[in-house]
Amino acid sequence: MCLTGKLYEAADFDGTGLVNRVVPHDDLLREALSVAEEIAANASPSLLLIKDLLTRNGTCDDLAEVGRREHEALAAAYRTAEHREAVSAFMEKRQPDFGAPAKSKT
Repeated sequence: MCLTGKLYEAADFDGTGLVNRVVPHDDLLREALSVAEEIAANASPSLLLIKDLLTRNGTCDDLAEVGRREHEALAAAYRTAEHREAVSAFMEKRQPDFGAPAKSKT
């Protein structure tokens, strides 16, 4: 697709798995902002770890290295205040608040 220079209509990709939704032009900005809000509601450290993994693992053909990186990222995520807040929120059946420090269990 990139090499042909051909222009495509959004409808050409609907149902192909290449896109996850097709929206009318007038709804595009509203839909994009909605997705952005959904992403932004997640913990920043986790988002940074995920972006780093996507970048570093995207072209890696060593599955053991990919697994090692993912294990390290998960271990790092488990040590964050955001993870503690997410677990507390889950146990308390509420939405997490990543802007507030997690309660200490001392």
